[in-house]
Amino acid sequence: MPSPRQIPYIFNLARQRGMDVDEVRAMTPNGSISKMSTQEASILIDALKRGVPPDYSQRPRGYHKRPVATRRPRKRKGVVRYPSTEQAKLWCDLVKEIRTMWGWTSAEMGKWLSKRRFKGGGPMNRPISSNDIVEGIEFLKIVRIKARRAIQSRQRSATRETVSP
Repeated sequence: MPSPRQIPYIFNLARQRGMDVDEVRAMTPNGSISKMSTQEASILIDALKRGVPPDYSQRPRGYHKRPVATRRPRKRKGVVRYPSTEQAKLWCDLVKEIRTMWGWTSAEMGKWLSKRRFKGGGPMNRPISSNDIVEGIEFLKIVRIKARRAIQSRQRSATRETVSP
């Protein structure tokens, strides 16, 4: 069955060519406009536009179809803004720095982050929105400070043990 826009379009083109309904029906393969397929209606529209008899063995040219608009992908539910490239770079740099401080692999760091949650409820190894990244950056800065302090205290205690007999 033709689309709801194709039927009036066919009759409008036929009226412009001075044709009546019977002449249009004679051009259809089944003798009925409502029994045509969408593709057959497209072929008939092409033929009426060019002023030639329809050839149903050919594919329709498709220039009468409305172009499909390209759309940006929709944001996930609850996402106000995606993270900027600067935010994402800072996030990655902090994760790498902490990972090297602790001597972990990427998988171990990812597993550790997946156990922590953002305020929105998602795991920290997958920041989605700009708010998640900001919250995660602040968290990682605190972790970095604590890790540095722990390393410094270990170094101090190690030097004390080696110096005192």
